[in-house]
Formats: sequence, C-alpha cells, structure tokens
Amino acid sequence: MADRHKPDILILVENLSVPFDRRVWMEATTLQRNGYQVHVVCPQTEQDPERFEVLEGVKVHRFPLPFEGRGALSMLAEYAWALTWMSFLTAKLSITTRIAAVHICNPPDILFIPALLAKMIRRSRIIFDQHDLCPEVWEAKGQSESGLLGKALKLAEAATYKAADHVISTNTSYRDVAMGRGGVPADSVTVVRSAPLKSFALQTTAPVRPAGDARRLMYLGTMGSQEGIDLLLQAVLILKTSMGMPDIRLDLAGSGPERPALEALAKDLAVDENVKFWGRVPDAQLQDLMADADLAVNPDRPSKLNSLSSMNKIVEYMAYGLPMVQFDCIEGKRTALEASTYVEEPTAAALAEAIQALLLDTEARQHMRTFGHGRFLTDLCWETQEASLLSAYAAV
Repeated sequence: MADRHKPDILILVENLSVPFDRRVWMEATTLQRNGYQVHVVCPQTEQDPERFEVLEGVKVHRFPLPFEGRGALSMLAEYAWALTWMSFLTAKLSITTRIAAVHICNPPDILFIPALLAKMIRRSRIIFDQHDLCPEVWEAKGQSESGLLGKALKLAEAATYKAADHVISTNTSYRDVAMGRGGVPADSVTVVRSAPLKSFALQTTAPVRPAGDARRLMYLGTMGSQEGIDLLLQAVLILKTSMGMPDIRLDLAGSGPERPALEALAKDLAVDENVKFWGRVPDAQLQDLMADADLAVNPDRPSKLNSLSSMNKIVEYMAYGLPMVQFDCIEGKRTALEASTYVEEPTAAALAEAIQALLLDTEARQHMRTFGHGRFLTDLCWETQEASLLSAYAAV
C-alpha cells in the first residue's frame, strides 16, 4: 500500500499499453512498491482492453486508440487523437489528485504538452523518460531530418528537454545526447536501462543442442521498417535453399506496423512454412518459445538510431541464455559483449552465413549461453536498475 506521505505520480505513454510495455510497468511497480501512488495513462489495446483498472496498486487509465499510423499523415492523425485524450485525462487527474510529478515516455516527443497542463494546475515536476531518439527514428525510416517533419521532430525533442526537470536515459549514448544537443546538466540525467526481473530468466541454462539438431531461430520485438526483419526472412531463404538447411525454423514474437507486409514477404519468398508469426504473446508462451530456440537474431540495420539505442530484445535473449547473431552496432555490442556474434556487412547473405556458422559451433553457443545468462543476472536485470530510478525521483 502506498505511503500517504509520498506523492502521486502520473506516467504518460502513447505507443504501447500497460502492463504490456515492460519498461513502463517495471518503473510503475517499482515506484508503487516504494511508497508512491502511481497513475498511468496509456492506450487501449486488444491485450489490455479495460478503460480503467488497478493492477498491483497502480491505477491504469486507458483511452481508445482506433488506429496505428504508418505514414506521415496517419501518424499525425494518431498523435493528434492521442494527445487530445491524454491532455483531457491529465487535466482531469490533476484537478482531482495532487500529482507531484509527470513521467513522460516517448515516442512521440509531444507529451510535454499534457505534462505542462499538470504543471500549470499542480506545479508538477516533469521527468522525461527517453525511450527513443525520435529524429533518428525518422531518419531510419528513410526520411530526411532536414525536411519539414524532420525539423518539427527536432523542435519537439528540444521542447521536451526544456520542459523536463530531470531526464531518464536508457543508456550512456542517450545520456550523451541529452547532455549534448539537449543541453541537460549532467546531474539532471540518470541512466536507467530497460530489463525484466530476474524471475523472467531461466533459473539454470540447459545444454545446447548439438550442431546436427540445431535449427530453431528466434526473433522477439517490434516489427517496423528499421528492425531489418526483411533481411532475416531473406536469410532464412538462403539457409533453406543454398546452405542445406531445408528444415530451418524461425519463430517471430511481437507485432508492429510492418507485420502484414512481412507476412506477405514470407509467402513471396516461399519460406512461410519455415516461419511462424506469433504476434504479441503472454510471458509464459514467450518463455516456452525462447527456451526451445537454438539462437536468437537481432537483425536491426546499422544506423545512427540502432547504434545508439539499447534493444530490449537483447537483454531478454540473454535472460534465456540465447546465443545471438546481430549486426555490429555500438550499444548492441556494449550490452551483449561475448553473448553475441557481430556481423559487419548489413546484408541477408552475411547474416545467413553468421547464423549457419553459430548453429554449427556447439562450443561457441554454449559459451554465449553461459556468459549471457550470467551477465543478465548480475548486471542487466531490473533489480540492478531500481536504485537508479529511485535516485532520479529523489533528485526531483
């Protein structure tokens, strides 16, 4: 039960529902357990359809989001709709509740607007939890940062930095961006990495399958244009037709705006019998899929965004002791270290070669499994991040 002497906190998140958004849910429950009363405003989804519910003491307020934007115009429509609802709910909660701090989670970088409503009504402090670098996301989608929308994204990010009393960064690269182009003082930025709890992980790792039996690949995460899943599907085709692995298997857990196009691509490549799109699955089913995999793939294309970003899937792969293949990106390498093989050439052929080599190297997979699982338990699990989150709140 929340300590009455500690304040109410409002968390705003637009692009995912809660508790499905693991990072936001970890933050919310940590704050709730440590005496705060936490409120979350987020969208309704098929997984989380209730307009209001209380989960582990956290009060979750959801608004309808009837569509998910893909192009520029549909994204603007989505954000305008969401911003209207989030502003309404923030104002309503601020009038009825003494909101001491508003914790805004991007994307998009416009949630400072409802947060400023709470600041006007209750003099609430604003904490910016930067999940993505939105200008770099735009660039990674093949758009120009110098165009009208690119400039607008930079202005929105700058306005968010300016409105924030404290910034939470997911890694040291994001911290550098906040202090550099954001002009945020070093003592106003705290690094809090994204991670599941220790209980998410395997308690002990099983021996890896021998080379002759290793055929199961795993992908977990968002399905957008910058994730490179099209390269992974092409790599499956190469493994199936040119590398003597006709029974190769790829399980994809997750969803996103590109999922329909990727399912169509799998059929066009004639690998649909080798590939299973599971969608967003509950933890129990996800754990079964990951436990049965021989290795995991992170096919994020090398780009400024992907080099600077920490991907949740990498940490989750390590929690299950899954050896990894990924393209050579700065934060991916900083996170996984010896738990992964790194591919320098960003092509499907190079990805396929690295996957085959690791499937055939039982000893390397065993080392990666042991190293990754151990690093998760000692350095990367959520329990190691809680103190940093609480220190950020203590600072404001």
